[in-house]
Amino acid sequence: MRIMSKKAWNLVPTLKEVYDGKQPVYLYQGPGFREELKGKYKQKVEELEEQGEKYGVKVLAVIKGTYEFPGGDKAEMIAYVYVDKQSKPWIINDTNVVGFMADVVNPTWNIEESGSVGIVEDPRTMIRRIM
Repeated sequence: MRIMSKKAWNLVPTLKEVYDGKQPVYLYQGPGFREELKGKYKQKVEELEEQGEKYGVKVLAVIKGTYEFPGGDKAEMIAYVYVDKQSKPWIINDTNVVGFMADVVNPTWNIEESGSVGIVEDPRTMIRRIM
């Protein structure tokens, strides 16, 4: 994995605009569907940014999806994608997938953890999590 922040931003121009303050943070719920943050999603973004203020945490997107696991189990996952003073986006293995840090909430199993996610952006599907 190579870290190339400037080139990575070029692959996700919408998130770059959020980072630059030109667009609001959106909730993405499936390919091609986004809406303004409200309720629990907006509160969680405010909480994460307040807790991470010392580190410069800035949430760029909230991505909600249902994932199916081998054996048929399903779980809702909500990724709060962010950057901070030390973590910038990176390109994953010479692909068009951009890695970001995220706080991932799984309300199905009552789990919350930090990690990384892979994001792609295209005009048809907008922002979506693929890893």
